[in-house]
Amino acid sequence: MMTRPSIWVLQVALVASAAIAWGCSELPAGTFDTQTEFPSGDAGPASGGASQGGAGEGGKGGLPMLLGGGRGGNGGGGGQPSGGAGGPAGGGSPNTGGSPNTGGSPNTGGTAPNTGGSGGAADACVPPRVSCSSNMRTVCDASGSLTTTCPFGCLTTTTDCRECATDGVIECPSTTSARTCTNGRWTAVTACSANKTCEAQKGCVCAASQALLQGRCYDTSGFVVPFDYLGTPSQGFLGLQKISVSSAAKVVGLGLLGQPGSGRARMALYKDAGTGPSALVAETPAFDVIKGQVNVAVTASVSVAAGVYWVGAVFESPGKVNQDVHTKVAYRSRAQSFTAGFPSTFGSSSESMPSPFNYYVLVE
Repeated sequence: MMTRPSIWVLQVALVASAAIAWGCSELPAGTFDTQTEFPSGDAGPASGGASQGGAGEGGKGGLPMLLGGGRGGNGGGGGQPSGGAGGPAGGGSPNTGGSPNTGGSPNTGGTAPNTGGSGGAADACVPPRVSCSSNMRTVCDASGSLTTTCPFGCLTTTTDCRECATDGVIECPSTTSARTCTNGRWTAVTACSANKTCEAQKGCVCAASQALLQGRCYDTSGFVVPFDYLGTPSQGFLGLQKISVSSAAKVVGLGLLGQPGSGRARMALYKDAGTGPSALVAETPAFDVIKGQVNVAVTASVSVAAGVYWVGAVFESPGKVNQDVHTKVAYRSRAQSFTAGFPSTFGSSSESMPSPFNYYVLVE
């Protein structure tokens, strides 16, 4: 704070002189000698602090019962964000000094705060968000982002990974259950029905020694396990090969493993007379031969005892049936029109020992 000693001494001297001149009497009420006013307060700092301007200094008060004080100093320069406060009030009321002079109004604050810099790039992880592309799935949550690899790629309809690679593929979670890849997801696991087991790429199927007929797996007698070679039974002949039924059972169907291009066929089962086929036991209606197992219900199911039987087929055109080339089996054939009914007894026939065809009987 700056001081003014020379002026202060002068004012004191003037006051003393005035007192002598007035005979130490009081000034009239309300009078104020501007020529002898006590000094004003100093102004506040030219510039304020970081948060507000500096305050101006108060004016000097007048002596008791004498002259009024000086005016308050002006407020200091404004800082950011507000200006400084005005100086304190001046001297006392009349007869104890002049009327209080209000300090200077605070100066307006300094310049407005600088605008903040531009914000950085938005964080790529804005939860909650899930994305999937280029075989990568990213999950963004409050803890950050987690990226996982999709071994089978991304689903085209959602942001999830595919659970399976190829639609239509069948897998076996167990030997008796299956599930299928559909639209990139596994279907619910389905238990195989009675007597069926799961086979990869096929699903629930009958056991290798069984055959499927009307949704059910049946045990078989004869040659049901596929042979690796193609046989061509002659057209216009009923050819029968010998099989064994291990226990008493009911015959519900007859079957073969065919190849495309065989046209139609009919099958029959005959008893054994010890020297060859004898009485007709069961037969099927005509059916189309396709690739794989072709199982056809007999016209009437029949119970049979354990023993030796003869099973075979007649073809409308040269047949195509899976055949073995490593073993031999007893075989009998006779002329037979495709459209004519099977004879009730097989009758005379020619005997041979060719390799067996995939002919079999379905029993329960």
